[in-house]
Amino acid sequence: MRHAFASSTTNCCNNAFKAVRSNHIQCLTHMDKEDLEQRDISGQTPLHVAAKLGFLQAIDLLQNEVPETRDAVSVFGENPALVAAGEGQTLSVELLFSGNSKYALTRAQQRDINGTTVLMAAVARGNNDLALWLLRRFGKKLAMLPNNFRMLPLHVAAAKGNIEFIRNAIKYDRHMVNFRDQFGNLC
Repeated sequence: MRHAFASSTTNCCNNAFKAVRSNHIQCLTHMDKEDLEQRDISGQTPLHVAAKLGFLQAIDLLQNEVPETRDAVSVFGENPALVAAGEGQTLSVELLFSGNSKYALTRAQQRDINGTTVLMAAVARGNNDLALWLLRRFGKKLAMLPNNFRMLPLHVAAAKGNIEFIRNAIKYDRHMVNFRDQFGNLC
């Protein structure tokens, strides 16, 4: 029993990914910067994983220790905020965009290999709380970013029957309802 106690107080995780997945904040605090910046086979960092799982303490620690990983892009073109939005992790996205960072808009405009932004991911998932928060925070610049098929978040909202998002989005630019996607569809 003494051995179990000793292992719980020492660094039990051999890498940052394991520590994040286990939500072992103590293990993360003992790791050096190089460990926290690791990338997996898909180019994701421990911050991507923490964002995906919604582990807010891990996100906070990783943002403070290795802030450059907030801009790390996987082989799929996803930064941690985009991964979190795709998983419906509202609080993770808000935490990743917290503070008065001049780079927050650039992070919000990051697109994956399909052209999906955090706003598009939130709308596609039906996460109106996050979608409306992103709309208030970043406005027209984010709302008017099309994906690879020239679809706006408004197109996705219309396809899903999301009237609440449509009403809020068109306040930023009424002309976006006339924007045609690659297939000729209007919003």
